[in-house]
Amino acid sequence: MSTVTPLSEMPPAERIKKDPFHIDPYDVLSAHIDAIGGEKALKSDRNMHAKGTVLLNGTSYEFEEFAEYPGKSRITYYFEGEEYFQKGDDGKQLWQSQNRETRKFPDANSKSRKIREGMKSYEFADKKSETFKVSFESVSYEKGEKVYNIRIKNNLTNEEFLNSYSADSFLLLKEDRKFSGENIVTYFDNYQNVNGKMTAFKKNVNNLTSKKTQDYVYETYKRNVTIEKSLFDPPEYELSIFNQVSKAAAENQ
Repeated sequence: MSTVTPLSEMPPAERIKKDPFHIDPYDVLSAHIDAIGGEKALKSDRNMHAKGTVLLNGTSYEFEEFAEYPGKSRITYYFEGEEYFQKGDDGKQLWQSQNRETRKFPDANSKSRKIREGMKSYEFADKKSETFKVSFESVSYEKGEKVYNIRIKNNLTNEEFLNSYSADSFLLLKEDRKFSGENIVTYFDNYQNVNGKMTAFKKNVNNLTSKKTQDYVYETYKRNVTIEKSLFDPPEYELSIFNQVSKAAAENQ
């Protein structure tokens, strides 16, 4: 005589399909984590190095990206082989660099950093999280595919996510992010297995506030590689003769 497995003992994805009228948002998130490689893949995921092309508002650039989880990053954009713009995060501050000038934005202990790192580390998927709260929003369709929509809020900032996960594969297909008057919608596509973790090789980023779009296509993507710690530091440039004179004049006033 066969035994019936209780819903509570079923894998999250199976439990959702068995009882589609009572969907626990944490089951969707757990099924998503299983779909991209499981907790083991997440915990062993230390860093990444990728290259590709990006179409920014109709202009094509190449890019190279580095990240060390959960907080450090650097991405450099190239136009016709020449460095055009770069930005990064050294774990204590955000920075941007263009035309041999670097701007820094300290935020070592900011609430927004805590949220960024909590999203990167999947803290929001933990029922015991004191920072994040998730809720099941709805079932809908994205580009003809059925999705489960999960809303992610936090108690530190006004930042809010509405993530759409495939009802079939449980991969993330769309992220609708709202914060401080901005609304950015990102679509993910062409998932490939990279060292045991499913990774989107195409990203379409739409800033609905500024009407700007970015289409990323990854050509190479590597995980857990050797990265120099100093790579995440903001670039430091020597002042030009003009800037040295201007700085000296300002200091003497």
